[in-house]
Amino acid sequence: MLWAIPTLVGISLVVFLLTSLLPDPALEGDGPTTEAVPDAPRLLRAEDARRLRFVDLPNFINETPDDVRARTQATLDAIAAGGPEGDLAELRLARIGGAALPTALPRLSSMTTEARRRVARALTPLAVRMAVDPFALGSSPDDALKFWERFWQDHVMDFTPGASKRAVERLVRHGTELRAEELASLDTYALADLMEAIDATDRHDALLQLMKIVAKITDLAPPDEATTPKELEALRAQYSFFWYVHRTDYVPLEGLDRVVASVTETRYAKWTLGAFTGSLEMLDPPTKSGNSSPKAAHRRAEGDLRHRLARRATVTLALIFLSLFGSHLVAIPLGVFAAARSGRRVDRLLSVVLFFIYSLPTFVIAAVFRGVSGGTVVAPVIALSLGAAATLSRYQRTALLEVLTTDYVRTARAKGASNLRVLLVHALRNAILPIIALAGVQVPQLLGGAFVVEEVWQIRGLGWETLRAIERRDVGWLVVVVCLTAVLATFALVGADLVQAALDPRARETFRRRGEA
Repeated sequence: MLWAIPTLVGISLVVFLLTSLLPDPALEGDGPTTEAVPDAPRLLRAEDARRLRFVDLPNFINETPDDVRARTQATLDAIAAGGPEGDLAELRLARIGGAALPTALPRLSSMTTEARRRVARALTPLAVRMAVDPFALGSSPDDALKFWERFWQDHVMDFTPGASKRAVERLVRHGTELRAEELASLDTYALADLMEAIDATDRHDALLQLMKIVAKITDLAPPDEATTPKELEALRAQYSFFWYVHRTDYVPLEGLDRVVASVTETRYAKWTLGAFTGSLEMLDPPTKSGNSSPKAAHRRAEGDLRHRLARRATVTLALIFLSLFGSHLVAIPLGVFAAARSGRRVDRLLSVVLFFIYSLPTFVIAAVFRGVSGGTVVAPVIALSLGAAATLSRYQRTALLEVLTTDYVRTARAKGASNLRVLLVHALRNAILPIIALAGVQVPQLLGGAFVVEEVWQIRGLGWETLRAIERRDVGWLVVVVCLTAVLATFALVGADLVQAALDPRARETFRRRGEA
């Protein structure tokens, strides 16, 4: 059971490497243009696409994880340098917003006059979000610069963790317009406390207010008064994913947080945690400008990843375990019959038939049964069970023939036991244990066959949904399903060992000796 942990880690590494090698259509066409001056908004959109897929992060270890201070400092340096990169940095600074002020405004005095003017110009969208009086900003960069210098003198104490947290708590408790305006003056500096409140709050009215403020200071789609509780939960998932991706853009990393970030702020950690938490479903979250991608449309129609995964997995698991039960129900009597008639014509004929069934691909069996049976419920189970039954019956025959040569079986015959009693009471009792153990191996094989059967009969299980995900290039779903099937296969093997140990004292003794060793 303990070996299951490194096994799953190894599988997650393989999945990560494979998905990293796949070309992502969302990132195609985002290279630099042939124009003399690159289009800064276009480059910022390309940068956002890379951030959503964690392409900007190192694969496994992040020796210098960026936080809001490092990102703000980098934008200020680029603004001071000027040129096309400076234009892009101005957009980045406006995107960081209020969270950049504690780093950016104290540095103004050490910058050149032109750089200060450009910083003041880049912060103009922030002033608009904060509902600043346009006359206070003035009409020139020098006027805007004076405004920000006065603003920081008056509000420096508001930009502290305690003040931000109290402002959010007052909004949740009272929910007045005055409290909302108080938070608007902090802009993205309050995002960490806002997102924490969104995760912890269940009150519909409080969630609406909190999400409206977050939508105002980010590019996320805002809720409206007619938003239903189900739609609000979907929005909460979108907001959580935004924070999952962009948290370090708005908060400083200090002490233990920075040490932890060296591991968590990597592509592998983001993809793995995102797969198991369902966050990868939001690789293209809706924004204020709308979202009409196939993945977004499918998500709106079918629900988020967790709900779809629960529905589809229930169907597939039912199909697998019915087939597993059916295959054993057929294979054990067939194996006993073949062993009882070993070497005779009927045994050879049965061997030919079973080997023929075993050699047929699952899609051929499914297609034949689909044409013969139509849309009956039992047909998919039979089609999936046949290949497994053919394999298991041969194992059952071999195991039974081996047991029939043992001393205790010969003793039973010498005492006058009938052939039927020898087979069913003395031999089958021990020969059936290896077949039960093989159930753990059959589960992943049946899972692969279930994907084919579901497509043939249009059964909406994991297989059907996965093929649709391939058509949509939905990497999030694919990663989650591969990890889920790995978990299922691992625990099926462990479960088979436990069942064998429960039924066979010899297996229990073997496992005990291994544990002591």
